[in-house]
Amino acid sequence: MKVKGQGKWLYRALDKHGDTLDFLLTAKRDAIAAKRFCRNTLHARSSSTPWVINADKHKAYPPALAALQEDKRLPQSSELWQNKYLNNVIEQDHRFLQRLIKLGLGSNPSTRLGGPSRDTRRCTG
Repeated sequence: MKVKGQGKWLYRALDKHGDTLDFLLTAKRDAIAAKRFCRNTLHARSSSTPWVINADKHKAYPPALAALQEDKRLPQSSELWQNKYLNNVIEQDHRFLQRLIKLGLGSNPSTRLGGPSRDTRRCTG
């Protein structure tokens, strides 16, 4: 995704209904960014603990989530499900967020959006 002419990576957390819980625009797509995003989303005041996290097959997710489990920020029972094509619909939904960013409405990505799910959450990148 391009923001002001620069390439950015969009991380989004969705509940089981597809509602956006949080998002983060970052210059790098690495384990540090994935860990920071998931940690912030998990520690939102209204967040519940996910039992499964669906993500694409990017190599940053396993070490990031393993580090969160090691730090006891994510239960060991939480699973990471990786599927290359699972998030295609989500990936195509960037158009709405691009419009908000261009209008300046999405200038504060740390703002929490929507309500949490009781059972599951998806961290996508």
